[in-house]
Amino acid sequence: MADKFLKVEIITPQSIVFSGDALGVNLPGALSPFEVLINHAPIVSSLESGVIRIRDLNKQPSYFATGTGFVEVKHNVVSILVESAVKGSDINKSVVESNIESLKSELHNTTNITEKQVITTRLDFETAKLKAAEKSGLR
Repeated sequence: MADKFLKVEIITPQSIVFSGDALGVNLPGALSPFEVLINHAPIVSSLESGVIRIRDLNKQPSYFATGTGFVEVKHNVVSILVESAVKGSDINKSVVESNIESLKSELHNTTNITEKQVITTRLDFETAKLKAAEKSGLR
C-alpha cells in the first residue's frame, strides 16, 4: 500500500531546522530544481544554495533558505542535509538586504580568488534568504 505523505527533515550541523509530514518538497538541485512527491524513486542529489518549499498536509507552503548540501529520498523519507538553513518567516528582510550590499562591496574590492569564492558562497545564501522571506510574504 502506498504511503499518504512524506517524512521530511532539514538538518544542519547545529540543529534540526524542520521535521514533519508533507505532500511534496521542491529542492534546489545542483543541476536543476526538482520536486519530490509521495512514492518518489530513491535518489541522492547534491543541492545548491536556494529555497526549499515544503507543502504540508493541508497544502500550505513553508519556505526555507538553505546553503549547499545533499538530499536523500528513500521510502517516502526526505533527509535534507545542508550547511545552513533558516525558515523564511523567521528572516529579517532589511538585515538580509544590508548583508547583500555589504557582500557585494566586499566582492568588488577583493582580488584574492579564495576570498571571492567564500564571499560568493555567503552572497548566494543571503540571496536565498531574501527569496525565502519574499515567498513567505515578508515585505
